[in-house]
Parts: sequence; structure tokens; C-alpha cells
Amino acid sequence: MMKRLPVFDPIENETTETMILCNWIFDSHNWTELRPGYFYCGWCGMSTTSTQGWGLDRKLCLQNPAVKTLLDDIKQKEGNEMQNMDNTVGNTKDTTEQVNTINGIGRRNSNFREELKELINEHSMENLSDTADFILAEYLTTCLLAFEKATERRDGWLG
Repeated sequence: MMKRLPVFDPIENETTETMILCNWIFDSHNWTELRPGYFYCGWCGMSTTSTQGWGLDRKLCLQNPAVKTLLDDIKQKEGNEMQNMDNTVGNTKDTTEQVNTINGIGRRNSNFREELKELINEHSMENLSDTADFILAEYLTTCLLAFEKATERRDGWLG
């Protein structure tokens, strides 16, 4: 099968990481469109418009059940060191390394993520959402990790 050539110059790793993180922050919210181009998060009440840019200055939705589960798990594993995580989670530059270290992104999932990216590209699945294959692979990997944490919490709750 013939591989597609990139249309643009390759993006630097740091820029790629920032783009993925910004998408993760945006996707952590439960957006509802109030009227064309105006949205609010049904969990935390944040509002945005379709013309606003998203950068690392934005906050994760702390009311998102998956984010809550991850933060609770981090707090349990790290104990007193992480007591102030709620206060710093909005500054994603400070927490990126902590979250990546805890959920294993970049270590145990790097091969899976790379293979998933190639599979998405091979089947041109990125065309459906006009989103780069590496962003979709990162998003899906993060979803799987969040689901893993949620089922661990469920199992612990059920006993």
C-alpha cells in the first residue's frame, strides 16, 4: 500500500505534544451548543465560542467523571505529595508530566499508540474527523486508560 506524503513540514514533538494536550483539555468538557457557535460545559459550566482558540491556559474539566477518577487514583497512589493537585491541575504544563508518568503514556503504551496511529492512517480513519492520526491515537489511548481506571474504581467499590 502506498503511504501518503505529508503536505506540510513535520511538526516538532513539543508542538505535537501541546496540540494533543489542548485537544485532551477541550475533550474533557461536556459541550452543549446553546446557539450556533456558542457552547457551555454541562459539567463545570465553562463557556466558549467556536472562534476561541484553545491553549494550555485552559483548564481540564474537573467535574468530568473520568478526570475525577484519574485525580482520585493519583491522590491515592501519591498520598500526601499530591494533596495540592486540585489547585494545580488547571496549569496543564505543571501536571502533564505527573499525569503522563502515572498513566504510562510514553512508556508502556508507546508501541500500542504507534501501531494504532499506523492502523488509523492505513484505513484513512482520520479523514472522518479531519484530525491527524497521531492525535486520534493519543486520544483513544487516553480513553482506554481512563476506562481502565474507572473499572478499577468500580471493582473496588463493588468489592
